[in-house]
Amino acid sequence: MHPNELKIDPRAQINYLENFVGQNPNQDAIHFRLAGLYYVNGDIENSLSHVNKAIAINKKENKYLFLQAQCFVSKRLFLDAKDAFEQVSEKGLPKNEYISLAADIYYNTNNFARALSYLDRATVEIPNSPFLYYKKGVIFQSKGDTVKAIENYSRSIVLNPAYTEAYIQWAELENKRGNYQSVKTYLLNALRYDTLNSTLYFHLAIAYKMLGIKDSSSLLYEKAIQFDSNYTDALYNLAILYLQQKKYAPAEKYLKRVAYLKPQIPNLNYKIAYALDFQNKYAEALNYYEKIDSSDISYNFAQTLIKKIQLKYKKTAVVEQEME
Repeated sequence: MHPNELKIDPRAQINYLENFVGQNPNQDAIHFRLAGLYYVNGDIENSLSHVNKAIAINKKENKYLFLQAQCFVSKRLFLDAKDAFEQVSEKGLPKNEYISLAADIYYNTNNFARALSYLDRATVEIPNSPFLYYKKGVIFQSKGDTVKAIENYSRSIVLNPAYTEAYIQWAELENKRGNYQSVKTYLLNALRYDTLNSTLYFHLAIAYKMLGIKDSSSLLYEKAIQFDSNYTDALYNLAILYLQQKKYAPAEKYLKRVAYLKPQIPNLNYKIAYALDFQNKYAEALNYYEKIDSSDISYNFAQTLIKKIQLKYKKTAVVEQEME
């Protein structure tokens, strides 16, 4: 194969180097080169396999340990990544990659102080990176510092008005703070850039509901479900909204879907039974009421409703006997 083809075609390079290292298995530099090629092509398993072989041959090479840490992060093995990373010296490595990897590792091993220290360094190096401010927002949110989290998400959105993830995290916090009008304004803007994002529709639906615009809220929940049919929170919220509006048939439909996806939600059987009861589907309602465990908060009230349904059956039976 011509050398220029090897430069152009990563797969050709991999095949060539695999053949070479198969005949020369103690070449740590070739194992590392293969690991890098596999890594940039998204094949993390083969990347990790080759970088591990490189490290077994040469345990002191800084860049080998760094790539190993990167592979572990890609596999979400953050404790292993931390062990590898803490053997790495920053000298000679790409500064931004080093700082970003450090922040990721320490965030995901719950060392928020160290993660923030690296992100603070990173924002000095790259002051206009929306991703870095987003990561800082995530850390502050995890620490319970809502104000700083919102500040950083907002900064991220200013730098990139199409940054969907920042909008989502920001909207979740602002909805909890009751700033529904702001959420409505910002998320309507976000949907200009990402019209298929179910989570944007979900948070916007919450804001509309709390602003009293319930018909629009139900449509937005429907939109969220359209793009993610298993979106349990959207299904549940929409069902509750329909119950409040006394639209029992669609409430039943969505509650049953939630029960299939996430049956452990509290009071779910009671809510399904309630929706059935008001549609005069007494036999099915009775079945759901009877599923309610004695430890459930709705148990005593369910027992009362069971007796009412049983009484209705008795009255029906008496009428039928008299008709005969």
